[in-house]
Amino acid sequence: MAATRAILRSLVKVDPSPGRTLSSLNQTLAEDFPMGKFVTMIYAVLDATSREITIASAGHLRPLLINGECSFVEVETGLPLGLGASAYPELTFKLKPGSQLLFYTDGITEAMNLRDEEYGASRLSEHFQLPDACVEGLISEVQRFAHGSTRTDDATAVLIRSRPN
Repeated sequence: MAATRAILRSLVKVDPSPGRTLSSLNQTLAEDFPMGKFVTMIYAVLDATSREITIASAGHLRPLLINGECSFVEVETGLPLGLGASAYPELTFKLKPGSQLLFYTDGITEAMNLRDEEYGASRLSEHFQLPDACVEGLISEVQRFAHGSTRTDDATAVLIRSRPN
């Protein structure tokens, strides 16, 4: 992960396009990774002034758009990084005032409880329909859900909030 991050940091200085940056990163990692190793990633560039965001995905989970109701962003995804040649289509859209965009890892949705049930996308969406929903509350909820389970994965979430007008 550290090597992927370092390579990404050098590539973003060359080209601001998320899709082309992921393509370059994929090519580099495919040459270096052992067979079967890969990284999923979603890469986004936000223009805070215009609220325009451009997203490209390398096999990563779709972000959750919270705008009164919750919906998963229909971003087309390429292969995870390191598996082979792939295109990384970009999706550009504007965040409406007051909306939020959640990026998260599979450690959130794939967290298992003692009955072998996943936390899942529907629980994630339900959490962010609550008026006081936040990342800290989500992480706590996922930890409570998976309490006692021996299956663990990283659980990371980043929430972007678009200021109301």
